[in-house]
Amino acid sequence: MPEWSQKDRLRHEKEVLGFYVSGHPLEEHAELLRGLGTTPLGELSEHAEKEVRVAGIVTTLRKMRTKKGDWMAFLGIEDLTGNAEVIVFPKSWAAAEAFVAEDVALHVKGTVEVDGEKGKILADELSPLGRAAEGIAAGLLIRLPKAAAPSRIEAILAAAEEILTAAPGSCPVRFEMDEPELGRVILQAGARFNVAPEQELVTRLEAITGPETVTLVYC
Repeated sequence: MPEWSQKDRLRHEKEVLGFYVSGHPLEEHAELLRGLGTTPLGELSEHAEKEVRVAGIVTTLRKMRTKKGDWMAFLGIEDLTGNAEVIVFPKSWAAAEAFVAEDVALHVKGTVEVDGEKGKILADELSPLGRAAEGIAAGLLIRLPKAAAPSRIEAILAAAEEILTAAPGSCPVRFEMDEPELGRVILQAGARFNVAPEQELVTRLEAITGPETVTLVYC
């Protein structure tokens, strides 16, 4: 039986136990969160009445109709530092309803409202965390194995081409490789290889290039 990926293991832990044991889904996005400048949920009470950007995994989702008959939503989200409630009014919910669900990683911009010691967020904008990455991703760097035979490099590039072209986006791709006379060089891939910068893409590429060989570079 093949070993579970970390993503599958975490999902199983949440389904069976109701919480994560071996890690947290946001851990793999640590560099992205630094690039986005998100506020840890555990520090919301320090930002009363201020606009913040946060990221979290949706843990609960409750919808209700307003007196006008429009739908709004109340989300529970969590990150590595804590949890918070996100209140999504009708206009914002109409734009976000299609992609918001439990266990989805979200990027949220809104205003903090503090009730006692706990902060909640009145959301202005919501987006999938992967989409938020597109705005600040400067590139995807793929490091090809050192001293690899030309036939292996050729096979890796062919497999990488298939993966890259299946994930089109605006993020440019570069390859780092060894050249006998020049040493380590970086080559810019053509625009047709630009990708959507998502962690799942990194995982798929590293399955052919090796662990810790693919990096999303953020501004």
